[in-house]
Amino acid sequence: MQQRLEYARGELARTGRPIAEIATEADFADQSHLTRMMRRYVAPLHGCCGTATADADGRREVVSGLFHL
Repeated sequence: MQQRLEYARGELARTGRPIAEIATEADFADQSHLTRMMRRYVAPLHGCCGTATADADGRREVVSGLFHL
């Protein structure tokens, strides 16, 4: 599970691809499955959540060590 989440986190940070596409490629059932697993496994490791932002290309940024989906 951890490897799949790390792969998805990397893709979310580096690309502007749709989350659903990355979720499927990382072998999650769908976007909501990836989101639930991120919240379950990633969020508790990093504490609280910050505010999501996007750069000029629409790419998501990491805030407080988390990806905001």
